[in-house]
Amino acid sequence: MILGVGNPVLSDDRVGLVVIEELQKNPPRTPEGVEIVMDVATEAGFEFTEKLAGFDGVIVVDSIMTGEYAVGTVREIGMDDLESTSRLLTSHGIGFKSAVEFGRTIGLDMPDDRGIRIFTVEIADNLTVSENMHPDVTAAVDEVIESIRAIVQEGELL
Repeated sequence: MILGVGNPVLSDDRVGLVVIEELQKNPPRTPEGVEIVMDVATEAGFEFTEKLAGFDGVIVVDSIMTGEYAVGTVREIGMDDLESTSRLLTSHGIGFKSAVEFGRTIGLDMPDDRGIRIFTVEIADNLTVSENMHPDVTAAVDEVIESIRAIVQEGELL
């Protein structure tokens, strides 16, 4: 699964959704026998639990605003990195890591930590109601898509 996270009406926060929109126009080639599902999470929290259940691997794309990186900086982080900051993927309610752990606790078939790849894009604005993103965030979309294509085509998601 490739999961874009964000709010469709809050400027830069929509970057994960834009990545999915663009990938759906031209889906990545997959190795023989591998099916990729593309989806979005706009409410997040326990929505993560529901969306990820049953998948062996997932790529998540979300915005982040740390102030530590230039706007538009793309980073790949792991599940362990989610403990290092309370800001990461938590503006949507319950944090991503907690939602995954909850799914495991109640017996859902969730991807293991090695099967979860998370791309973040540093943003400037997650409060303005607008469908326009900062130019550097818009430019980062192509970088994220190319990274995802490489992962999928090389079969690195499983």
